[in-house]
Amino acid sequence: MIAEDVREILDITKADTRPLLAQDVTEFVETNGGYNNESLNDSDRRETEFMLKTAVNEEVEKVSIKHASTGDKIDSTAASGTSVSVDRMMTTKEAINTYSVNTEQETSANLAQSYVMLDNMRWAMSSDEVDLTGKWYLLEDEGFKEEYDEYLKALGQPSIVRAVALTLIGLTREETIQEDRGRTLIINGVNPRGIWNRKLISSGWDPSSESTGENSFEPIYTTIQTADGEDVQAEAWWEEQGTVHKSWLRGGLKYGGGDFESSRYLSVDGKELICTSIFHPKNPRAMDRKEARVTWKFRREGY
Repeated sequence: MIAEDVREILDITKADTRPLLAQDVTEFVETNGGYNNESLNDSDRRETEFMLKTAVNEEVEKVSIKHASTGDKIDSTAASGTSVSVDRMMTTKEAINTYSVNTEQETSANLAQSYVMLDNMRWAMSSDEVDLTGKWYLLEDEGFKEEYDEYLKALGQPSIVRAVALTLIGLTREETIQEDRGRTLIINGVNPRGIWNRKLISSGWDPSSESTGENSFEPIYTTIQTADGEDVQAEAWWEEQGTVHKSWLRGGLKYGGGDFESSRYLSVDGKELICTSIFHPKNPRAMDRKEARVTWKFRREGY
């Protein structure tokens, strides 16, 4: 079934004469393949779309080889942007390469590298369009305060502590400095509790590395202090084709012990910085232990 679908997509788009766009596969999946049918569970749907994407890439590579033998150029670029979709299926579709036929010759190494970029979900650097650098102030409303209160409650904070925190949380400010194309992210935070500065070093697929295999990188762990003054092991990388910065702080003993996970990304217009914080308790099966989660929204100063 997959092979027939691929041939039909290539016939529809005439991939040897114009770019094969992510939307072409998206439209085919929605109208012909039936992979968005509600009868399929998420796992089956993702697996089917991954198989379809892989098969399409293989077929287009054959087209690339054919044109390379005649002196044509195959220009391969990843379809990506600064916005982040919460739909994991759409993220997969947007990861499909676009292919166009030109008149100059491109080396096979560059073509191969484009495939590596798509297949490596963990990057050491951000995409070219993303820069988290900026000075930010917290956006707070009643919805955020309710969410933050539940977050503190899940961490085991008593009501009096939560009440004080909610009255002061609006004074939170952050400065982010992105260096070396995102391989380093410095975060300087200020709130009524004090100052929390940390430096996160990313590790993952890196085009400057001699090894380009999917899992060829060595994870980088650094020791930093949490906002509570604990020394923990920090690890960071980029996801969603370099548009989402992910970090983990592991080994904390406070709040019963657990790890903190954070995701940072820009809004579509770049004026807001969104940060999701999740505390993973060391013993989630205990009756009084559960995951704590809160989403912070910061506005860029000057807007």
